[in-house]
Parts: sequence; C-alpha cells; structure tokens
Amino acid sequence: MESIEDSLRNTALRSWEVDATSGEIRGEFLFTADFPAFAGHFPGRPVLPAIVQLAAIRVMSSKALDKRFVPLETVRVKFKNMIGPNEKVRVVVKIVSKGERVHMSFTLDGAKGRAASGEIICGVEG
Repeated sequence: MESIEDSLRNTALRSWEVDATSGEIRGEFLFTADFPAFAGHFPGRPVLPAIVQLAAIRVMSSKALDKRFVPLETVRVKFKNMIGPNEKVRVVVKIVSKGERVHMSFTLDGAKGRAASGEIICGVEG
C-alpha cells in the first residue's frame, strides 16, 4: 500500500514550476475521490485533512527543488475552506533560507477560493 506522501507525489501532484524571477514554486494537485486520505475523513462528506494539505506543500517543494524538507514548526496557518474529492488545488510556495532552516510561506486555493495559508519552518536533508 502506497503512503499518503507517495500518493501526493505520484498521483495527486499534476504540475509544478519554479518561477526564476520571483523564486516561487507554483503547482497544481488534483485530489480524486479515491485519494487515500479521504478514507474515513469524513464518511458521507469526504474532506482532505489539514495535515495532508501541509504535506502537499512539502512534497511539491521537495520535488521541484530536489531536496527533502522535514517539518519543524507551523506559523500563522489558517484553514479557510474545505477541499473535497475531485477538486483541483493551486499551490504557491515562497521559500526563504534562514541558516539551517527554510521558511515556506504558502497559499492553497481550491474551487471555493483560498483553502489555506501560512508558513512552515523546515529542516533540509540531503
């Protein structure tokens, strides 16, 4: 059975690009109805868990920059709209290095508008 992180990387992540001018990473995910994180969350009205939304940011950034980001802390994270099955989600991440840590400011936009925003502080492996 594939992990949620593998499913994010191999199935849900549809596209990504690094903007050379702004340094932003922009991408798109499609969370199909059979995406494993929907199972049991919640029966009858599936919703993408917040922790999976945060993992999507790291997975896309890791793939785009060929680095492994390890979450250490979240800052000012706000979840505003739910993400449901078969919904396309646009993600924008701006990464700023601060010593051995990186700060990932992000937004997630879905069919109902802004789904989440905030910052993840990560360490870098490899």
